[in-house]
Amino acid sequence: VFDLPQHGLGFRARQDSIRAAFAEGPGLRYVPYKEVACEMSAGCAHSAYVSAGFEGTVYCSPGGYTPGKGWHTIKRKAWIDDDFAVLELIRGKDGKYDHSLGAVRCITNNGVIFEVGSFAMTDAQRLEMFYAERKPTKAKIKYRELSKDGTPFHTQVLALLP
Repeated sequence: VFDLPQHGLGFRARQDSIRAAFAEGPGLRYVPYKEVACEMSAGCAHSAYVSAGFEGTVYCSPGGYTPGKGWHTIKRKAWIDDDFAVLELIRGKDGKYDHSLGAVRCITNNGVIFEVGSFAMTDAQRLEMFYAERKPTKAKIKYRELSKDGTPFHTQVLALLP
């Protein structure tokens, strides 16, 4: 819980209500909000929260709030990006990517093989990459963390490189 918009109070009062309503206990921890005046301060606060082990930061604009996703809140997560050797381009299975790039099989420096099927590229770029004469040898991949066995977790291909 990071906000109680149904209370109809100002942001500070809502935060005080959250703190009073949810006593800390097993699995619960109150994370204090921090008001910042500029992008640099917001970046420093985000870095501090991530260093403390939190997944990321939720930025809220001052003033009113309406429930659900909207312009007034932005979730920022800490991502890691790295280059991995490409072992294979995998054809998409049934449906939209049947004759296009469906996934990339990669390997980490420690020999862990994994596949990524989420891409930060257009359908046309995926198709072009799949049928290109010169196949990529590296993939720039962003991920949230490594699993216990060293597999990148919550992955997305940002670019395929020669």
